[in-house]
Amino acid sequence: MRIAFNTSLRNAQTDLAGLAEQLAARQREVTSGKRVHTASQDPAAAQAAVGEHAEIGALDHYVKTANAVTSRLTIVDTVVADLVDRVTQASALLTSAQGSVLSTMQREALAGELRGIRDAIYTGMTTQFRGTYLFAGTDSTTPPYARNPDGSITAYQGNADAASVDVDRQTAIQTTFNGDDVLRGGAARDVFATLEDMIAAVTANDSAAMAAGSAELTAAFDRVIRMQSRVGTDLAQLDQKRLTLETAMRAAQSRLSMQEDANMVESISGMTAAETAYRAALGATSTIGRMSLLDYLR
Repeated sequence: MRIAFNTSLRNAQTDLAGLAEQLAARQREVTSGKRVHTASQDPAAAQAAVGEHAEIGALDHYVKTANAVTSRLTIVDTVVADLVDRVTQASALLTSAQGSVLSTMQREALAGELRGIRDAIYTGMTTQFRGTYLFAGTDSTTPPYARNPDGSITAYQGNADAASVDVDRQTAIQTTFNGDDVLRGGAARDVFATLEDMIAAVTANDSAAMAAGSAELTAAFDRVIRMQSRVGTDLAQLDQKRLTLETAMRAAQSRLSMQEDANMVESISGMTAAETAYRAALGATSTIGRMSLLDYLR
């Protein structure tokens, strides 16, 4: 009888341990909302979940990148829009100065306005985003332009390279720009040099020089408009990419939920049943453990 008693107790304890494990598993489902916690529970679902987690991680990275690039290009777009206004204003001032009978004081006032335009363009072209210059090419820690002691502006100091960032698996968006492409392009001199000459021409009432400067500003205006169009196109593309990425993210999260998430009604019902079975087994085991010596000797 000793062997039968010990065997019954061990069997009861084994059953109790199994029921306790089942109850714990159901409790994990209810508290976490997940039905798969280890690969052994459902190898196929676990493998699919790994793939979906990787996809969600990649999509989340692209969304954050697209948001950062949008912030950067929004600043670029603002600078370029202001540049359009400044070049337009400078052209208008030159037109008013050509062929007009202006006093020396009036010409000095016009020259002062041109200096203000020059300084505003300089401020825009040396704009930084998070500590890096937007218009210095990939040499983003070097100011693209600097101010000389006499107030004039140096030649371009950045490089001609451009950096781009992937915003999805097929699309890269340019994030750094060559200021010299905008302000000089293929011309002999840049907008800053043109404005310096125009300041002198207005002061001296040099109509021929002013006419040449007006032509250069017209060419600069065309370059700036082209850049503004390109940046605007990229911003619109980023908006569309974000929508596409967010849709793909929701789809991946839905697929992941199908693989991992527990059916809460079933889980709660299963937990209740497992708890009932565990308590019953616990009671039966405790009864076996309380057998008296007389019961043992029978």
